[in-house]
Amino acid sequence: MSTCQTPVKAYRIFEELTKENIISGDFGSTYVGAFESREAFARKRLDGIIPDDSSVLKHYINYNLYAKDIFPYEYVFVDGHVFEKYTYL
Repeated sequence: MSTCQTPVKAYRIFEELTKENIISGDFGSTYVGAFESREAFARKRLDGIIPDDSSVLKHYINYNLYAKDIFPYEYVFVDGHVFEKYTYL
């Protein structure tokens, strides 16, 4: 997928998810980004939480299981794009 098509595709997915009441909010507050997989997103999310000096701890984390826990309750993954289900103002 080319990078110039990514925002257009993401916005089309956003429109569908909004229409189906799967997510609420505007595109800017719900769109998280493009990721290869749910697990890749889970890894990125936890990398922002776990300090860099805790690299040993990261070996004990099951990113696939964590991804199963946060999808579909907090996030939606469609065609490589992640959206936050509910945004709080």
